[in-house]
Amino acid sequence: MGRPATFPFTPTSATQLRIGDVIAVSRSDGRWGCLQVTDLKDSGTGSRTNLVVGVLPWVGDSLPGMAELAGVKVIQQGLTGIRIFTEGGARVIGWFEPVPTGLPSSFRDFGVGTSTQVWGWRAALGRSEALVPG
Repeated sequence: MGRPATFPFTPTSATQLRIGDVIAVSRSDGRWGCLQVTDLKDSGTGSRTNLVVGVLPWVGDSLPGMAELAGVKVIQQGLTGIRIFTEGGARVIGWFEPVPTGLPSSFRDFGVGTSTQVWGWRAALGRSEALVPG
């Protein structure tokens, strides 16, 4: 199953995603927030179902353009699953090059004392919901 040619789209597998994809989050206050795909597993167990997303510190009355988000970096990130789309109703609305943050990836950081954030799909969406507009 390949990646759709146009945005927006609702992936059914993490293999349809790319690092940098922007995920729209419909907030309960009627506004929008965004997450960004920050890491993907290339192969093996979990490569079709797991992804790392980061919270973009952005809230707006309508969906953003990618030019509006370019240069914005995620403020926290966690491991979540494809259920963010299949059950949570989230959609990929665009792509922009992620800004390096230094945050450790759940797929890459295995050092002693490493702390990994694991978010269920509701928690991942809730991280954007909890963001207070500035």
